[in-house]
Amino acid sequence: MFSVGFAELVEFASSDVGIVLSIESNYVQVVLFGNDRNILPGDSVKRRYSSLEVYVSFDFLGRVVNSLGEFIDGKPVPTAQNALTYKSLSENSDALKADFSADSILSG
Repeated sequence: MFSVGFAELVEFASSDVGIVLSIESNYVQVVLFGNDRNILPGDSVKRRYSSLEVYVSFDFLGRVVNSLGEFIDGKPVPTAQNALTYKSLSENSDALKADFSADSILSG
């Protein structure tokens, strides 16, 4: 598990998914996107070799999604125009604010 990278997605034996937030010398801290009752001490964890991606489109406004960005409102899934990774969101927050400001969203 220690070859995992920061902000990388991992999958537990229970099929629950999490994101790596900290890597220490003897443990890895993960934020879980699901029910922690399904995870037991000693369960295996595997890398997904990908970062969290947030898809962006004006068609997403007003939609209901879960913590992984999956639509849970029963409506058709729209096509995404752009994909932003967790790393790009944190590293390029000024660019994101410029591209998706409230003014640009409201003016369409």
